[in-house]
Amino acid sequence: MKLPAIFKNLNKRERYGIMLAAAVIGLFLMAVLVVEPLLSRTAARKSSLQTKADMLGEMQRLQSEYNAFKQQATVSKSYFQGRQKGFSLYAFMNRLAGEFEIKDQSLE
Repeated sequence: MKLPAIFKNLNKRERYGIMLAAAVIGLFLMAVLVVEPLLSRTAARKSSLQTKADMLGEMQRLQSEYNAFKQQATVSKSYFQGRQKGFSLYAFMNRLAGEFEIKDQSLE
């Protein structure tokens, strides 16, 4: 027997029950095969977007820190270029120690 012939032999209440069961199964399959993957992709995209936003914030923080170090290096470079020729740190510290009268006898 063919399926439509069996369906015609059922009474009205049984046909409605089978159609309702088919509709519920169809909705379930649609939810599992269509809606759930879309929702999971949306969640994954949100998570990815949040991760990338955090990375961007960290990169901006590091860039500002780099720019501050770069500016500090430029200032230090200008100080070093402004000192006199033949500068010696030891001689400079020795001179300062003598000026402030904290020179230790062992340094001489």
